Amino acid sequence: MASLHVALAWAVVVSVVALAAIAGLVAVGRLRGRRWVDRALLVQLGLSLLAVLTGALTLPSGPPRDPLHFLYAVVLTVAPAMGRWIAHGRPDRSVGRWVAGGALVALGAVVRSFMTG
Repeated sequence: MASLHVALAWAVVVSVVALAAIAGLVAVGRLRGRRWVDRALLVQLGLSLLAVLTGALTLPSGPPRDPLHFLYAVVLTVAPAMGRWIAHGRPDRSVGRWVAGGALVALGAVVRSFMTG
């Protein structure tokens, strides 16, 4: 189960980078509409939740080295969605900026989670 957790964590890294890139393109006006942002956000959210679930299933074999690993998991899962929630009803470029910011926070959290896991 631990190897599945690690594989999903790497998939989360890829999804967060893709989300940041797509949201960045929307923020600068190179990509129109928020449909791609929303799709990338759903993929990132789904993969993050799967990684959290598999991480919870590995707890009986031993907790992570640092308890902050749990905090990083929450931040990584919630930050991009929170950016999307904050930007609700705003123009597409604003949505892109908020989601890109949330994705960058999530990217920092996922890097830290690799250091603490």
